[in-house]
Amino acid sequence: MSDMINRRMMLQAGCGFGSLALGGMLPSAAAAAATHHVPKAKRVLFLFMQGGVGHIDSFDHKPRLTRDDGKMMPFDDSRQVANTGTRGSSQRIFGSPWKFAPRGRSGKATSDLFPNIGNHVDDLCFLHGMHTEGVAHGPATLFLHCGSSAFVRPSMGSWVLYGLGTENENLPGFITISPSPGNGGARNYGTAFLPPRYQGTPLGRAGGPSKEVTFRDLSGAGDASRVRGLISRLNAEQQARQPGDAAIDAVVRSYETAARMQLSAPGVIDLSTETASTLANYGIGSGPTDSFGRQCLLARRFLESGVRT
Repeated sequence: MSDMINRRMMLQAGCGFGSLALGGMLPSAAAAAATHHVPKAKRVLFLFMQGGVGHIDSFDHKPRLTRDDGKMMPFDDSRQVANTGTRGSSQRIFGSPWKFAPRGRSGKATSDLFPNIGNHVDDLCFLHGMHTEGVAHGPATLFLHCGSSAFVRPSMGSWVLYGLGTENENLPGFITISPSPGNGGARNYGTAFLPPRYQGTPLGRAGGPSKEVTFRDLSGAGDASRVRGLISRLNAEQQARQPGDAAIDAVVRSYETAARMQLSAPGVIDLSTETASTLANYGIGSGPTDSFGRQCLLARRFLESGVRT
């Protein structure tokens, strides 16, 4: 039997809960090293653009939409069936206003809406097989971030941090910029059954000006070292009263990270150090693109500083 199964395989048995427990006991970097394979990815930048351009206008060519543009066709709306018990309405088909053409050696059909990205299609991976039964934004958003709209599951970012570990102990490993409080809220960057330390750290708020994006309470008042010392002693007493409490341990770690962030985070979020040409390339200072450009540049700076996702 010893030739057939080893300790690592034993940890992966039972749906992998042994590995999950081991990951909860090890530091982040060691936990990542304990996985059954060497991670190839270094970091993940996920752009969630709710209300953005539709897939049929960007990289998912639907020739029949163009062919049947303006025609009426029967359509069953699940909400209509649920509310009235009736089905069968007629809706008009609208083709994409953008022209598609094959690009790259692969011949991937892409829209004229993104001519520059179209020149790099051979380096991109397109996933066109996703679908959902949901008809509302809230469940769809949860499904996209967590893989389920009905059950509490870890978010994509939490899984990334769990798998890769942290690279910079002075910054959170998982940051979400200007997250929305609705459509799932904190569950979209939550940990569910993963250890709480893999929770995403929100930066800014949805709809708020990107110029004001910052970590709350980043600057301590008075003698910061004495304040941190007092907090550390109080945290140690709390942990001694409730040993093994993952939630308390996660909060203590977040305080420790916050203390280290006092020195490193202000420089990361300070965009004044960027050149004028870089700001212009991101559309910063150009009206409609300013807010999104600032978020993208912040994300790049965080990734360069060791943030995983």
